[in-house]
Amino acid sequence: NLEISANDSASILLKTNGATALTLTNTQNAIFTGDVGIGTTSPLGNLQIGVGGGGTAALFSGFSGVSHGSLKMFAYGNTTPTIQLSANDSGTGGGTTYFNSGNVGIGTTSPGYPLDVENDNNVLANFESTTNKGAIRVSDNDTVAYISAENGRIGFGTAGQLSTSNLTILTSNNNVGIGIITPQSKLQVAGGIQMADDTDTASADKVGTMRYRT
Repeated sequence: NLEISANDSASILLKTNGATALTLTNTQNAIFTGDVGIGTTSPLGNLQIGVGGGGTAALFSGFSGVSHGSLKMFAYGNTTPTIQLSANDSGTGGGTTYFNSGNVGIGTTSPGYPLDVENDNNVLANFESTTNKGAIRVSDNDTVAYISAENGRIGFGTAGQLSTSNLTILTSNNNVGIGIITPQSKLQVAGGIQMADDTDTASADKVGTMRYRT
């Protein structure tokens, strides 16, 4: 039983069995009373697109004349989106994706950290730069550290590129350098080495030497 009518506010009502299913308002809004299914006759939520058969289930596009578009999800009563996915006019490289609260799980439904990745592979994640260098930055309120890769070298330290400030590992032979980016032996240190359990400052005058004190 389908009924189409209009009310005093100039809205068009689509009713089934006497109950309003769709309201078309005079401000060009469409208000659905029940769940909406596209490609399915049994939607499991307010909006379900497709039934999981593969292919493109949904397409979200920006307005005509606007170079970007976004998809936002809000918690009830909030004005700031909890999740936002954005894209620029090029389609890659300039979009913004952020999660305002909660943990994010990849391969897990119970993430215990801001980002929790779990799978049965040995490699959990891949970070690859399109240039000859790449780095991952980690920081707290007063310290910044980097793990970097560049020209056959792996660096750990305060610089995001090849630097004598970092500990450097040559990938060709696994030589380790401290204060030097091209170590010639399994361990090469550009500076003095002090082995002791006291708090005395290591002496820079003892370059090329190793001192042990009890």
